[in-house]
Amino acid sequence: MEIHFEKWIKQQDVSEDALTLFDESIICYRVGAYRASFLMSYLGFMKTLRDRLLRSPMPSLIPHESVWQKARNDLKDDKKWEEKVFDLTQENYKIQEENRSIGKVFLISMDLIDEMPYWRKKRNECAHAKDTIIGYSHVDTFWLFLESNLSKFVVNGGKEALLNKYSLYLDKRFTQPGTDFNHLIEEIPLVVKNNEIPEFYKEIEDNYIPLDDQKSKIGFKFWHEIAYSPNRTLNDAFLEYIISDNDVLVRFLEVFPDKLLLLKTQSTLIRHFWTELLFKVYRLSSESFWELSIILLRNRKICVSLFRMRI
Repeated sequence: MEIHFEKWIKQQDVSEDALTLFDESIICYRVGAYRASFLMSYLGFMKTLRDRLLRSPMPSLIPHESVWQKARNDLKDDKKWEEKVFDLTQENYKIQEENRSIGKVFLISMDLIDEMPYWRKKRNECAHAKDTIIGYSHVDTFWLFLESNLSKFVVNGGKEALLNKYSLYLDKRFTQPGTDFNHLIEEIPLVVKNNEIPEFYKEIEDNYIPLDDQKSKIGFKFWHEIAYSPNRTLNDAFLEYIISDNDVLVRFLEVFPDKLLLLKTQSTLIRHFWTELLFKVYRLSSESFWELSIILLRNRKICVSLFRMRI
């Protein structure tokens, strides 16, 4: 039987190397090797944070490029990378005006910063065979910690740097038209908190890449990649974004009508779309009107007799 964490971790944005460590952890867990299981999960966590750091631009609170370059070199060193990742999670910065501290490298709270040494201590107990009982409950608790907090380890200052990459990508002086843009999408969950991604989409569409219904245009290709991304975080944020405003919903469903299927559990929204938007916004002669209508009818979200009365 698949363990809940096993299913969850496969849906997260982690590298193949990190996923291999988590897989080994789950194998050890199943046979009762809990020390090995905990250790492999901890290393998978550290590897995930390392990958995010190496794929992100310099955090905004790092004072000099040379400091960041030294950190990157340590992260690439097989003998130093794990220690360096932990050290970077502990760096913090005091916001004088608010009398509180936040992570300098990762956008995490002091509570989370203070919790990290506990997991490192447990890692050392497992690795060095210390006289401590390590059971399944320790592994389960660590997995719950990851499920609650892995998405919070976002590199500080990366959002502005990523938006600058969008500007450079769209500027023909720096980037040849037609250049692959997938790296710009892949970096989003690395530098933007999950609950802020819908707002980030809005900023992209308003100021960088507006939606386009022509399949040859960047405005179609880019949003198509997000709308049909295998990354659940990006996909969930996309759905949250398009339902945030009627105009946004109408525009995106006109280009990607099958996305209406993903909203079918939201009966209030579906009814609002059917009664207030479908007939008022879309032309009866348009292809989108009939595609959306067929989706609603096939999924029994609207009554056939009422539909006939409206047309």
